Amino acid sequence: SIEEAMIARLQAGLGRMVTEVASYAGELDDDLPTVIRRFPAAWVTFGGVSKTEPYGASKDKFKATGQFVVMVGARNLRGGSAARQGRDGIGTHQLVMAVRRLLNQQDLGLEIAHLKPGKVRTLYNTRIDGTALQVFACEFDAAWIESALENNAFPVQTDPLFSGFAGAA
Repeated sequence: SIEEAMIARLQAGLGRMVTEVASYAGELDDDLPTVIRRFPAAWVTFGGVSKTEPYGASKDKFKATGQFVVMVGARNLRGGSAARQGRDGIGTHQLVMAVRRLLNQQDLGLEIAHLKPGKVRTLYNTRIDGTALQVFACEFDAAWIESALENNAFPVQTDPLFSGFAGAA
């Protein structure tokens, strides 16, 4: 739900700055000349849980910290600095700043700690068929509370995570 909420906020906030905001599904691993035609664009993905620690005095609650990554890409026929700086269109620098402004300190209406900004790093900085292409990754940390089951217990059938899958109860 965090990834979906990030996508919804970015779609609403970025508006026509991008042609698409979506969940990352390996687009940058596909045929790059085809993918860059969709730039400027942004994709969101879950990067994993980086830390889990006990929460308070309870033995069955844990604070999990997960990392989410927003990849932004832009292209420009004039060259690399034009694609970064946004001459003749939106640049990756503008997209990075816009994504960070839209997501920093947001809880997205979910039961999570406010998103914390992390590293911004270059994924691609190259030329393809005379077109400069840049893609940056913007990292965000989110934290939430997870509850453990009692020892040797299985979830109740009404647990939405397990409901309808005929697991042990």
